[in-house]
Amino acid sequence: MKREWVFTMAIIDRIDEILEDPEKINAETMPMIFHEILNLFGSLKAQLESKDKVVREEALDTIATLQTQIEEKMTSLCQLVGMDLKGFEAFISNPAHFNQDEWASIERTNSEIADFQKELKIIASSSALN
Repeated sequence: MKREWVFTMAIIDRIDEILEDPEKINAETMPMIFHEILNLFGSLKAQLESKDKVVREEALDTIATLQTQIEEKMTSLCQLVGMDLKGFEAFISNPAHFNQDEWASIERTNSEIADFQKELKIIASSSALN
C-alpha cells in the first residue's frame, strides 16, 4: 500500500470516527479534530516538497482524493446535525453561537487552515513547474 494512501485512510478514518459519535463534536473538540487533520496534512506537505517528481505527483493526487472525501464527509456531518453546508458554514462563522474562548479557538483553527492552504498552493504550483 502506498504511504500516501495510508495518510488518506488515516484522515478519512478519523473523520468517520467523529461521525460515528456526533456527541463528540462541539466547539471545544472541533479545533482538536482540525489540528489532528492538519498534522496528517503536514505529512503530505512534506511529500509535496520532495525532490522526486513522482512523490510530489502522488501527494497532489492524494490531496485531491482527500478533498473529495472530506467534502462528502462534511455533507454527511451537516445532514447529521440537520443543516445544509451553507447553513453549517453560517453557523460556525457567527461568533454569537460561541463563548469567547470557543470563538478564539475557532479563529485560531481557521487561521491555521488558511495558512496551510496557502502553503499547499505555493508548493503545488512550484511542483507543477518542476
